[in-house]
Amino acid sequence: MYIATLSLLSLTYAKTLIITGGKPQGQGQVVQNVPQQSVPGQQAVPGTDRPSNVPICDFYTQKIFGQNNAENQLKLLTKLVNTVVIGNYTAGTTVPGVVGILAPVVVNGERVDLSGFFNGQLQTTNVGGVASKVNFLDGGGADPLKLDQPANNQNSNQFRLLTHLYSFFGGAIGCSDKQFPPYTGNPSMLETHRFMNLNANQLAFFTQQLGLAAKSFGVADGDIAIVANVMNTVFNVRCAQPSSPFPPLAGIQSFCLGTGCPLAQNPDPACAQTQVNTLPAPQGQITPSQPQQTNTGSDRPSNVPICDFYTQKIFGQNNAQNQVKLLTKLVNTVVIGNYTAGTTVPGVVGILAPVVVNGERVDLSGFFNGQLQTTNVGGVASKVNFLDGGGADPLKLDQPANNQNSNQFRLLTHLYSFFGGAIGCSDKQFPPYTGNPSMLETHKFMNLNINQLSFFTQQLGLAAKSFGVADADIAIIANVMNTVFNVKCAKPSSPFPPLSGVQSFCLGNGCPLAQDPDQVCVQTGAVGGGVGNNPITNGQTPGTATPIKCRPRKI
Repeated sequence: MYIATLSLLSLTYAKTLIITGGKPQGQGQVVQNVPQQSVPGQQAVPGTDRPSNVPICDFYTQKIFGQNNAENQLKLLTKLVNTVVIGNYTAGTTVPGVVGILAPVVVNGERVDLSGFFNGQLQTTNVGGVASKVNFLDGGGADPLKLDQPANNQNSNQFRLLTHLYSFFGGAIGCSDKQFPPYTGNPSMLETHRFMNLNANQLAFFTQQLGLAAKSFGVADGDIAIVANVMNTVFNVRCAQPSSPFPPLAGIQSFCLGTGCPLAQNPDPACAQTQVNTLPAPQGQITPSQPQQTNTGSDRPSNVPICDFYTQKIFGQNNAQNQVKLLTKLVNTVVIGNYTAGTTVPGVVGILAPVVVNGERVDLSGFFNGQLQTTNVGGVASKVNFLDGGGADPLKLDQPANNQNSNQFRLLTHLYSFFGGAIGCSDKQFPPYTGNPSMLETHKFMNLNINQLSFFTQQLGLAAKSFGVADADIAIIANVMNTVFNVKCAKPSSPFPPLSGVQSFCLGNGCPLAQDPDQVCVQTGAVGGGVGNNPITNGQTPGTATPIKCRPRKI
């Protein structure tokens, strides 16, 4: 049985945008431009060869089937949706990891199996306001889908669901032919899914499969990013206000209701105060101490910073010395993997371990062992060995290095202070971060891509989980990583003291655009001011979770 491990990357991502790939609009609104004829010289959507005035559906229908009409648009959506449901079945598609949403997987160490929502096992379908058991595989299951059909008969629940999905996603990506069948289901996605209690991990997996299925048919990473962006800001959130992302949708569209669900941008205040879910920090700002009365999803009071709470919980007393102990344990584990007795969370291999992400090898060790000329030393790309203080051995002893004069000591202590500031270590004796205040400047020569940053973020989340940090608090950390740092073209910000300047440092392939990006950066592509010798050049689906399908070496 295929078991995929998903990173925390997909918990949160970017801002609403779809159909033509124009400038971001307000959260909760998908802007569906009126289809136009492509104009010679029309600027292409970044990361694609699609003119920005041509809807995604129209462009790929023409590209794949040779003619853009309703019949071919329906063929495209049938291929796409059927693949999302059952996995790759089309000859010639070679994108790995397209297992289909009915396959059991592991997400952030938790088992995810969506099949019960489809086979009638679970009483989660909204039938006239009543939670009901409905078998949506009663029309032949996978067999007709492999023949590019929705079901083996038109009277089945399967036929109704699949044809609704074709129309829904066709509307979402701008199928413009007036003969394309319109979506006729419930206009509120919250009402449609209200009894399913879907959590962030489940929706991460669905979004991943949607992106990988699209990629398998040649959809460009830039367009996949747009679709993933909408999924993760319009639907995969909680407490959104009513919106109409595309006709005929109306009402509340956000339907992430379970554990780890991020709060929508501009949320409904009443929902935000009462609904039981995660409250992540807003994009561009880390707020370790929120003035809220409850922080459901964990047992941490919302006015207590993450660092202070877990320092007290783990070490019995919240002071600077213990805060440094906490950050030392956390960062050392992120770097070399689990080394503490009693920690049982799987997959904590450390960022120095080689892994496979989206079918591509990721090996970050070259950035640390001096092999790559990617360290910013006074504005010059340089080779620096950050493992010159004993490597893993002192880290296993809860030390940064075996001497204080090494690059390793300087890097590790900077990381302790950086992440301590990020999660709100409040003791005034906690050592402040004294490195470069701009994360872009710090990483500008590394040319990091989305797969590499996905792996780092995953290891950060799993390391935190291994020490008992609640999923809700991990979601807050992941949210900050994926909206402040793991993006491109962000405007200058100060997420926590003493950071200032541009913080986004995803500069390679597949990097999603920041919310409210710097328009000069967007238009010119000048996101980094320099490139390093990064051996990874083939990025994959941004905004989606990614399976790590190798067995990484053990530390």
